[in-house]
Amino acid sequence: AAAMVAKGEQPPGSSVPPGGYTKGNWLSLEMEMGSEERAMADKLRDILFNRAPPALVRIVGRSRYTGAVKDIYHILQSPTFMAQLGHGMVEILVMHLMPELKPLLEDIR
Repeated sequence: AAAMVAKGEQPPGSSVPPGGYTKGNWLSLEMEMGSEERAMADKLRDILFNRAPPALVRIVGRSRYTGAVKDIYHILQSPTFMAQLGHGMVEILVMHLMPELKPLLEDIR
């Protein structure tokens, strides 16, 4: 892999560009979606919008349901939200596995 990087080639399975991250390209590379992620996002969108439970749609109304689902969909696509959710889950896991660290984690929070 080091030899490939020295030649300016990208190692297989790596998302790091050949020249490395620069000040101008790190955010755009982070925000790009691969085909697998795009397919999963499309599947989620299909499930949320096209397979709505009829009883729920009747209770809240079609327009309110669609508006709420759009908000939920965009929140779930947010990298910031997903990072915060992941960190929160790791914190909960650490507190359950090592209860002696609970006071430390509460002080950090």
